[in-house]
Amino acid sequence: MKLYNVIISINANVAQMEGVNEVQGGVFQHFQSHFRSTFVERPCISNLPFKVISVVEGVDLIRHFSLEEFKQVVWDCDIFKSLGLDDINIGFVKDFLGHSST
Repeated sequence: MKLYNVIISINANVAQMEGVNEVQGGVFQHFQSHFRSTFVERPCISNLPFKVISVVEGVDLIRHFSLEEFKQVVWDCDIFKSLGLDDINIGFVKDFLGHSST
């Protein structure tokens, strides 16, 4: 019976390792060296000047869209794009909005 999922030997750092313990150790050393945690000095954001919006600007972020704003966004889209998995494309929405009374 021939085994196909067995590693008999490996070459690591120009040295051939044979046997279960040597192969296991070589594989372990390889992955340990690649995934070892190293200290990296990361940038700190605590002293960065962030822009702040006013209360009035904040209110604009939560207001409802007007029908005119919605129509403008739809009209700017490609008619073959789909809004979701239901295969209703922007062309259908444009036709629907174009024929609806406002």
